Amino acid sequence: MDYQLDKLAMSSLIEEKTLGLQHELRTHYDDKLKFVYTMPWLPTEGFSLKETFVQRRLRLTSGDSKGNEVKMDEILAPVGEGRNKRILVEGDPAQGKSTICQALAFAWSHPDEATEKIKSFDLVILLHAGDLRGQDSVGEAIKKHLLPIDCGIPSRQLEELLQ
Repeated sequence: MDYQLDKLAMSSLIEEKTLGLQHELRTHYDDKLKFVYTMPWLPTEGFSLKETFVQRRLRLTSGDSKGNEVKMDEILAPVGEGRNKRILVEGDPAQGKSTICQALAFAWSHPDEATEKIKSFDLVILLHAGDLRGQDSVGEAIKKHLLPIDCGIPSRQLEELLQ
């Protein structure tokens, strides 16, 4: 019986921490991702992501297969019995890879407006490859690049939540 209570208490604590992390990430994405800066040398001239984002044609591939065309939020759909845990977006330079990821994370940060597929994710972590440079773990990169300085979630707990 005590084991059941401990398991229930632990589950409740994990859910509470996840909700705290969701709030922090949604706040960050809403603040930092609402504008697209097309000219990196001119960071004061941003365009509204909602008003300027154009839906791209995407192909969902597996291995060497050419794949089927899908809409942006369909890349988040479950596959088989499990669901996609990691998604690789690749393509030639300046084809909109970063903007697609930005649009997905921004959409997730607005659950009232997001599609069911986007809303179904508990967490959406948007890190660029450079964000991992000099970090010992993904948790440290999240803490440094996505969370406010005064956030009370230690890197170790972030790693546990991501398991």
